[in-house]
Amino acid sequence: MKYGSTIQDLAARGHNWRFYDENFRFLRQTPATSLPWGTIHWELWLRSQSPVSVKKAQTPAGTGKLMPNLRVPRGSSLNDGISSDYSTVSYATVENAIGLIKSVSPNCFLAKTDVKNAFRLVPIRPEDYDLLGIYWQGQYYYDSFLGIPMAPEKTVGPSTTLAFAGIELDTVLMEARLPQEKLDKCRDLLSTFLRERR
Repeated sequence: MKYGSTIQDLAARGHNWRFYDENFRFLRQTPATSLPWGTIHWELWLRSQSPVSVKKAQTPAGTGKLMPNLRVPRGSSLNDGISSDYSTVSYATVENAIGLIKSVSPNCFLAKTDVKNAFRLVPIRPEDYDLLGIYWQGQYYYDSFLGIPMAPEKTVGPSTTLAFAGIELDTVLMEARLPQEKLDKCRDLLSTFLRERR
């Protein structure tokens, strides 16, 4: 019951009890942490009372880590000060890729990559350190870099044939097609469906 009392106390004080609850449960699922329900996680408890929030993030190894949530508090967060012109994400589409291939020539080479952990290499202006940090137990903690390391396992090419967004692009034959594995899977599903209808 101590856990429920902790949540009720945070809610009664108008603090971010959801943050505490979500992150406590998240940390309980991490084998290295395995917190007992009756324990107060003091760092989470303090952070739930702070205007600087933290969110959980999955790491490639499947473990979790806590990272600053720059979207809170709503209305006065760091992200609220950034124009949507600079922060809207739009992803390349198959149509974009086909348009680029057509604008170059047949037999052109294709390549793709992806980021591993976004926001760990771009330097932050020292004047903005306070925007990305927290003050805890008499000390300031902040990131001095945002970064964009590439993921070698997601880097492919150069090649004249490349899978992109589930479609295989071929610059030699100048066609976009479903990869063979997807065609095989569709055929198997259709065969199973037709057999079961009988």
